Amino acid sequence: MKTDNWFDNAYRFSEGFACVYVSGKGYSFINQGGELIGHGKLWLDYAHDFREGLARVQVRGKGYSFINQRGEFIGDGNLWFDYADSFREGFCVARVIGKGETYVNQRGEFMGNGGIWFDGCFSFHEGFGRVELDGNGYSFINQRGELICNGNLWFDYVYDFSEGFAVGNINDKRYILDKEGILYEER
Repeated sequence: MKTDNWFDNAYRFSEGFACVYVSGKGYSFINQGGELIGHGKLWLDYAHDFREGLARVQVRGKGYSFINQRGEFIGDGNLWFDYADSFREGFCVARVIGKGETYVNQRGEFMGNGGIWFDGCFSFHEGFGRVELDGNGYSFINQRGELICNGNLWFDYVYDFSEGFAVGNINDKRYILDKEGILYEER
């Protein structure tokens, strides 16, 4: 469906689609040919840019989910979160009240078949996601759902991996961590 309609607001293109807003209808997307996604039938309460082929969307009463570039919801439309962040390196951070935060892949599958939950999760950088577990601190998880150093390495605070290394603190000492889990004390 090519549209000749005017929008109340239109945003920048990302991955071939621009988010548009029409008062009284909500948010949707148009492609570079001016066609509305989902044959013009998909209107949302809020929408974010496409990233890695999926756009984060929000629907009142349901929460956050994702749509693909055809306007189809992941998880057959049955996958809703209390909060979700955009995808990065194949995963998004998703929060479910009462469970915590975890990672979900682009097929809508929970990391560890839904058995891995943390108090905080952060986007993946260079193959590792930074996680927080109250009482333990911060660590890293890889894209297979394995904690670095078999879950035996926790920091008071740690920064994301950059150029193969992460920097963190343990008991007021600064350390550098490589992707193999080797810890170097900073002098």
